[in-house]
Amino acid sequence: MTTLLPQRLAWRILANEAGIRLTPCVQQQGEAGWSRGRVLPLGRLLDQSDGWDWLSAQDRLVIAQLQRSHQLYDGSSLAELDGEAALPLLLGHPALFWEEQPEQAVILEAGQISLLMQRQQQQLLLQLSPPGIAACQHCLWQRNGSNRLQVFWPGPEIRQLAALLGHSLSVPLAARKKLLEAIGDMVPWLPIELLAEDGGDDLPARPADPRLFAVLLPLPEGLSLQLRCRVAEHAAWYPPGRGPWQQVALEAGQPWRFQRQLAQEKQAVTQLLSACPTLAAARPDPDGVQQWLLANHGQALRIVEELQAQDPAQLECVWPQGQRMRIQGKAGLPQLRIKT
Repeated sequence: MTTLLPQRLAWRILANEAGIRLTPCVQQQGEAGWSRGRVLPLGRLLDQSDGWDWLSAQDRLVIAQLQRSHQLYDGSSLAELDGEAALPLLLGHPALFWEEQPEQAVILEAGQISLLMQRQQQQLLLQLSPPGIAACQHCLWQRNGSNRLQVFWPGPEIRQLAALLGHSLSVPLAARKKLLEAIGDMVPWLPIELLAEDGGDDLPARPADPRLFAVLLPLPEGLSLQLRCRVAEHAAWYPPGRGPWQQVALEAGQPWRFQRQLAQEKQAVTQLLSACPTLAAARPDPDGVQQWLLANHGQALRIVEELQAQDPAQLECVWPQGQRMRIQGKAGLPQLRIKT
């Protein structure tokens, strides 16, 4: 009797000037791990996937985007998939690879859309960033290094705001406070950056949150760790010492101007590495800034324990969505428990 091996659907990604192409592959799990996988025709995926109980709910969301292009004489189908429409549905998928390098795992990350605010004498210029996000049909994407792909997806709230702003919008400076409150009601999570030419002196100021945040994300190949800063609870993440030194965020409906201390953020990273020798000895991800991919389970556990031992007034461990986390057990990886 033949024993069927566990299998899963993997996706190979081709990202170039022509756009995004997604190719499904079936991988089987053996003693050496997951196989390289065999390509699965889109038409077969469309025709037969309803009977495959091993597909994940996330895979079925992508399959729902398939469009039948031809019906063949034997009853089978040819199908097409709009890669840029389906790409945001693969955020967090555990089995993504480059089409040109099928052994290279890909980390698909959600890019941060923000609103740029610039003072021009007595006028205020507003633009969405990254450029082109207001007019894109589905999403924008950007390759970051050898194993990361960043996708910017404008949801309904961003599209509504983009319809009002267009490519850019100029309004009287005196309207800034009411405008910020209106934007906060429409898109409360949207980070607002003050460009260097805009001091934001008409807004009340607060110091930024001085803490470092260890953003932890379990991946099939290990644990991803990023050191990040943010000015307030719902503000955007930035690498320590990088990004805008001033941002605007709403607190209890009131717009505030937050000022970062970039030099102090860099110093905080130096102090953290001195206090966490296992992290200091780990090899950083060459494709990221203050970023590590920890494939050794024992090393990952020791680093998490070192981070958890730090003063919570200086460092906090979180999921990417910002929830706090804690670990239980110190004997080994099977006892690692991350709770939100």
